[in-house]
Amino acid sequence: MNYVAIVNEYIKHYRPIVDDEILWFRKQKSLELAIERACLSLDRERKRYSHQRRIKPITLENAYNAMLAIKEALLQCRDFESLYELVGRTVGLIAGAGELYIYDISLRLGVYLDFYPTKVYLHAGSREGAELSDLPRVRST
Repeated sequence: MNYVAIVNEYIKHYRPIVDDEILWFRKQKSLELAIERACLSLDRERKRYSHQRRIKPITLENAYNAMLAIKEALLQCRDFESLYELVGRTVGLIAGAGELYIYDISLRLGVYLDFYPTKVYLHAGSREGAELSDLPRVRST
């Protein structure tokens, strides 16, 4: 499968799901509620998102409490990148919280705060695959 086919497949099958999630997070009634749903990885039916299904409940709870403690600092962020760094510094210290979880929290809270990524973030296996590919490398973070 070539890259164009992969992108088209994503657009056809996954974009509507992601768009729905983004719209739902944008409509949260408060920052506290957005933090709760982002950190506990809860969808509109209060079910856990599949990306975080293997994370222990204590990890989710610890992330939630840590993020609630810095809610004022979240409001000081001016873009997605600064939000992502703050979430990483806060949640990254919690046992069991990996980089995909940190990104997902950042994306969900970013949507609520009207911040969106301006670059592509690759995690673990995707990053390894990209490093092995013949794609041009821009920057690794």
